[in-house]
Amino acid sequence: MRVQAAWVCALLVLAAGSSAAAVQGSTRSRGHGWNRWSDAAQDLAARGVLAGAATRAGRSTPAIQPSTGRIPRPLGTIAWAGGGIPVCDVASGQFTPTVTWDGGGGVIVTWVDDRNLGYDIYAARLDGNGSPVWGVAGVALCTSDSIMLQPTAMPDGAGGAFVLFGQYGTSAYSDVFVQHVTSLGAISSGWPTNGRSTVPDGCQGFGAIPTNDGFLLMGWIDLEGQLRALRLTGAGAIPSGWSAAGLPIGRPNNQGGVQVCPDGTGGGYLAWVQSDSVMLTRVSPGGGFAPGWSAAGTVVCSITPVSDRISVALLAGNDVMVFWVDFRSGTDLDIYAMRYTAAGVPGTGWPGNGVQVNVGPGQQGQPAAISDGAGGAVVVFRTGIDTLAAQRVNADGSIPAGWPEEGRTLTWRSNPSPSFPVEDGSNGALVAFSASAGFEDDVFGQRVGSNGAIPIGWPANGQDVCVVSSWQVDPQIVSDGSSGMIAVWTDQRDVNYQRLYAARVQSDGTVAASAALVSAAAEPGLVRLQWFSPDGAAFEAALERAEGGGEFAPIDRVRADALGHVRYEDRNVAAGRTYSYRLAVAEEGGIHYLGAVTLRVPDGLRFSLAGFLPNPAVGPPRLAYTLASSERARIDVLDPAGRRVMARELDSAPGEHVVTLDGASLGPGVYLLRLTQGSRSVVARAALVR
Repeated sequence: MRVQAAWVCALLVLAAGSSAAAVQGSTRSRGHGWNRWSDAAQDLAARGVLAGAATRAGRSTPAIQPSTGRIPRPLGTIAWAGGGIPVCDVASGQFTPTVTWDGGGGVIVTWVDDRNLGYDIYAARLDGNGSPVWGVAGVALCTSDSIMLQPTAMPDGAGGAFVLFGQYGTSAYSDVFVQHVTSLGAISSGWPTNGRSTVPDGCQGFGAIPTNDGFLLMGWIDLEGQLRALRLTGAGAIPSGWSAAGLPIGRPNNQGGVQVCPDGTGGGYLAWVQSDSVMLTRVSPGGGFAPGWSAAGTVVCSITPVSDRISVALLAGNDVMVFWVDFRSGTDLDIYAMRYTAAGVPGTGWPGNGVQVNVGPGQQGQPAAISDGAGGAVVVFRTGIDTLAAQRVNADGSIPAGWPEEGRTLTWRSNPSPSFPVEDGSNGALVAFSASAGFEDDVFGQRVGSNGAIPIGWPANGQDVCVVSSWQVDPQIVSDGSSGMIAVWTDQRDVNYQRLYAARVQSDGTVAASAALVSAAAEPGLVRLQWFSPDGAAFEAALERAEGGGEFAPIDRVRADALGHVRYEDRNVAAGRTYSYRLAVAEEGGIHYLGAVTLRVPDGLRFSLAGFLPNPAVGPPRLAYTLASSERARIDVLDPAGRRVMARELDSAPGEHVVTLDGASLGPGVYLLRLTQGSRSVVARAALVR
């Protein structure tokens, strides 16, 4: 698995208008950029901390009061819950989180914590089930008397993490510290209790590259604006070939928009904007520059970019692709890209100054790119104020078939603010984003497939990840190792504290702990229902029923079996009547309703095919049909040319049925459905939209 950097950098916010002036910076950052002192200062000001309060000596430490919102479960059991689970069960303010993959399907989260009446650095590790590996209170990485801000976590390749954080000063970071936490949640042997000082002369910003090889490759912009890089061993020592002063990169007065990715050999690529050009170089793990690259950097594009918001992605073969925002059209802001080989040579067939990756009106910005696993890249970007889109770029700079020239729309929710994307393991991408929902912000997720389509199971406008009352912002994600993702965000549902919550979204768009309808069937005198929950035997819910257009009322309490299946038979039904069913799950934040379905109990049975319900279908299509006998039944799905794109054996019990199809092979379009039982067949037209 290729792990992307989690550096913090101010994002683009696309304001209304049609000029370059419509692109402005925000104070919060994520992705591959530097932690900027200016962002830290604005964050402190927003929390009412005086700019000169650089120390808090003599503070007292109150007793820690764990919250009562969650009962810890044993490792190996499902702890995820709808709406997310607390990352840390201490009732304290938790700010500016960063996340990194733990190498085993879980996540390591770091944050600033005020439980000790100051700004300390804490970390927690959740496994793939959402269970806390290091305890429910997290572990302290630094509790010094200085104000420590903007932690950045990098994987150490052994299930632990290197964590960088800045010591706040009145006009710059007065130092950057590094801490090494092991996979067991302990400070690595030989590391100081509050971290190792690495930039004692101060800096304007800092970050790191996730080499995932047991070493840390970090960097900073010094007080003269000089970009520098340094490599540390797992024990915190400076290896041969490196100097404590750091390796100078580019010329002084760096504008600060540094973006990075690993180079696949223990070194890294660094890109930045220098005056009127996009620059790129490659640092080797030995302390110099890789062959074909230099300290001055290579000019990627000499046409003035509109900002220092760029992105770089490591490709197959250790090549690299750079993305930036460009105004060369004179009318719109567009996303451009350029590919370089590992040897520092432009990719074959790529023109000077790159290629445009989106064609369409409006203002584009905020590019964030990852490898597509096939020699190219997928870039996620903003279009205007209310649209998030993605585009795939082949190794030769072309756009693959199936991808719209303007990019695939991921959401059109109001003012989406995205995480950095991650690879989905199938040449596509996953991303989370917060978006305005009335007077609050909620968190959503989206996946785009290698073919440019939104996969079955993922709503066209994004999957709900957390929509509980209050606001949820600043989501960050890591891969769960199974083509899904784990998202962590800042949450205000606790009216007294700003806290961190997490949720897992599976590859099919299911948010862990929710229940999905598998099938429903009705025959005279009987309705049979089946749901599935990834919680396994831990899942239980109230089963509610409504007759006709009446109100829902609980009729029973249901529990899943060991495999997560919930089965129920309702015999208290009347022929010719319509019944609706749903599961009601009590979770933190209220009651959530899952797996709703409506059926009509037939008077008598006749062979018929209703098709998709609803039609057109959005997301995984539900097929409705009725069988009059128990002969073997099959459904065939044909495209407009008459080609069979799906075939499935069906439940052949007499009665009315509703079944959810596995639509992974179906894209948006019109289809012909053919139901066959014995010597009889019936057809119906159906449509699938995103």
